[in-house]
Amino acid sequence: WYIGDAMSTLKADTIQNTSGGAATLTKQEAAKAYVLFNGTGTVATRKTFNCSSVTDNDTGDYRPNWTSVFDSVNYINTGSCIGSPETSGGTLGNLFGSGDVGFAAGSVDLSTRNESGTRFDVSYVHLISFGDLA
Repeated sequence: WYIGDAMSTLKADTIQNTSGGAATLTKQEAAKAYVLFNGTGTVATRKTFNCSSVTDNDTGDYRPNWTSVFDSVNYINTGSCIGSPETSGGTLGNLFGSGDVGFAAGSVDLSTRNESGTRFDVSYVHLISFGDLA
């Protein structure tokens, strides 16, 4: 081994734990879950990580359900949505919040809204969640 000013490069195709499974991230702040889904008509996921399903609660009201739950409700959610409301042909970019509908360690309720604050369904909903898993 060498101690000095040299930079080292580690290249690997796969990193596993000693048992051959997925390596555990420690002291990292990587996303623990994400989901991209279509919120119009029959809700359907497009891309997910640690998300088992998305429940369509009502117009513009959704609940992503986590495969591996968070250790508490103290995790961070961020995301966006974009698409055409079913009642209008215009394309809108909208932020959503979970504060008005709640969240739990195993899921988060979120809503998509237009500029007037009215809930409506959109084509693309993106959610990323950070925190500690149970």
